[in-house]
Amino acid sequence: MEIISHRGLWSNPLQKNSVMAFKRSFELGYGTETDIRDLDGTIVMSHDMPTTSARPMTLDAFLALYSSYEPKTLALNVKADGLQEVVRSLLNKHKIENYVLFDMSVPDMVRTADQGLKFVTRLSEYETDLPFSNQSSGVWVDEFSEEWVSSEVLLQLSTTQQRVFIVSPELHKREHISRWNSMKSDGIHRRENIVLCTDYPEEANRFYYD
Repeated sequence: MEIISHRGLWSNPLQKNSVMAFKRSFELGYGTETDIRDLDGTIVMSHDMPTTSARPMTLDAFLALYSSYEPKTLALNVKADGLQEVVRSLLNKHKIENYVLFDMSVPDMVRTADQGLKFVTRLSEYETDLPFSNQSSGVWVDEFSEEWVSSEVLLQLSTTQQRVFIVSPELHKREHISRWNSMKSDGIHRRENIVLCTDYPEEANRFYYD
């Protein structure tokens, strides 16, 4: 199992999606999940609607930083439609291949697939039919309001999907150790195509591998 950081590796939530958080994550060998939006014709790193005054990091600068380290998995949460051409150009510019896009609207996912970009479909309590699964590079497994995914589901997905991205419960402000325990006891962490996205990558690494 690969462990990736959620919006970088930070100690204070205000540091999410910051240069410092990303740099620390990459220096310690973790890939990351982060958010992209457009701002005045430029793609930037921001979960919420960005403003020019906040001076968010550009995707170009982020990818330059990312590509200067040993590349681990990059999961880009697409928060706006119509970004495909610029995203593809920047990924090519920085020679980045170990990435997936996710969370697009359905029309935007059609355009993403048509342009040959790597993306994953989503499975949650609200999305159960895995759209575009035959074209995707895997599945993003989420639990917004409750923990409903069993180890059996995760193991089955790991045999039918290229990659399985699991959202750790703390991302939705829930206790996470019980889920980590079940994943460990059921051998989920031994599957090479499983990726855990967490606010606590260092803690997860110690939990599973020390």
